[in-house]
Amino acid sequence: MRYRTAIGAVISYILASSPALAQTGAHLEFIDTGTPKNGSVVMNGWHGVIVRVVLDNGAPITRINLGGANGFGGDISGAMAQRWTDPNGQENYTQTSPGPLTANNSFDSDFNFDSHLLGTPATYTVQQVSETSNSGFLTSRTPLPSTGFVGYGAAPYMHYEIDPIALGGGSHTGGILDVNPGFQSSTMDIAYVVTDSAFEIQGDVYSGTGSGAHLSAIFEVPEPGSSGVVAIGIAGVISRRRKRQAGGDRPAMETMEQRSYLSRPRPLHPSP
Repeated sequence: MRYRTAIGAVISYILASSPALAQTGAHLEFIDTGTPKNGSVVMNGWHGVIVRVVLDNGAPITRINLGGANGFGGDISGAMAQRWTDPNGQENYTQTSPGPLTANNSFDSDFNFDSHLLGTPATYTVQQVSETSNSGFLTSRTPLPSTGFVGYGAAPYMHYEIDPIALGGGSHTGGILDVNPGFQSSTMDIAYVVTDSAFEIQGDVYSGTGSGAHLSAIFEVPEPGSSGVVAIGIAGVISRRRKRQAGGDRPAMETMEQRSYLSRPRPLHPSP
């Protein structure tokens, strides 16, 4: 049976984690911007997706924890395209681009073909960022021609439709970002992901009060002809926590049906 996590472009998911956030919660929105493009160049078969996080009580977001090199605290993983480079022109694409970058498919940029954290240099104090591909970087996975200096690629396709845990075998982007005072808001676009199928996000956000919320969801590219937007507060599928086979827990996808937000208490995360 095929599963998907959004009717169209947006899914919202709540998992409240403290008394301060329990009433209104926090949620993710996935905004599908369509085919990535840079002028006349397009990456057919792929979608550029903005990941937005919202604290529903209006508290400002002060820290975003999407883990890092070891994935502790979460990350973004799955079928994600990347624009990586080799300064020596030998097709050894070791220079990654985790961001923060501003490219989000709303203006022409070669980084519209790349998955990364979103923001300007002034938005964050960056504690750490990282980007890896556990199963290799295949330029054959995208339709764009690579050169010795610039590679447009992705990990091999992961059969998440059999078990969504397979998304962990794809590419990973993560980091720990402290939001600078002039940019703190209850609504922030935190990542731009280029995908041809699905990706998963696990992470934590913190407010200035020291309270935090854990966010967890899987986005799947919508079927052709699906509605473009799901109203905030309604999700086609919501994620539940279940144990990983190898330990820990992760979201499990459910079959498609209309559901309201899920919100339940969670132990307080003191802000690191």
